[in-house]
Amino acid sequence: WGVAGAAIATIIGQIFSGCLVVWYLARRFHTVPLHRKHLKVRFSALGELSAIGAGNCFNQLAMLVTQVVLNNSLKHYGALSIYGESIPIAVGGIVMKVSQLCFGIIIGISQGSQPIESFNYGARNYDRVRRAYKLALMAGAVVGVVSFLLYQLFPRQLLGLFGEGTAEYFECG
Repeated sequence: WGVAGAAIATIIGQIFSGCLVVWYLARRFHTVPLHRKHLKVRFSALGELSAIGAGNCFNQLAMLVTQVVLNNSLKHYGALSIYGESIPIAVGGIVMKVSQLCFGIIIGISQGSQPIESFNYGARNYDRVRRAYKLALMAGAVVGVVSFLLYQLFPRQLLGLFGEGTAEYFECG
C-alpha cells in the first residue's frame, strides 16, 4: 500500500497504544482511580498544558522542517549525481535511523540520571549530584565514541542490515 499503508498502520498503532494505556490505567493501576469523567477535555487547562508542551512541539517542528529540507535536497542533488534521486534518500533515511539508536541511548542516560541528580540537589548532596552527572556524561561519551567507531569501521554491514542494494547504494552510503 506504499505511503498510504504506512500512514494507516501508524494511525492504527497510535489508536491501539492509546486504548491500551487507558485500559491499563482503568483496570490495573489502582493507586489513582480513572473514570470516564477524567477523560473529558477541560478547556481551562489547555493553556497550561500548551505551555508545558510548547518546547517539545517546537523541537518536533524544527526536526520536521530539517527532514523536509534534507529529503528535498537529497532528491534534487541526488538526481544530478550518478546515484539518482532514490538511493541518496534511502541512504539518508538509514543514516538517520542508525544515528537515532545512538541518540536514543544517550537521551535515555541523560533522562535516567535527571531524577537522581534532582533528588540529590534538593537534598543538598552536591557531591552526589556531580558524581551522577559525571557518570552520565562518561556513559554518554562512551556510547558516542563506540557508535562513531562502529559507523566508521562497519558502514557496509550497517547498510546491509536494511536490505541488499546495488554497488551504487553501498558506495553512496
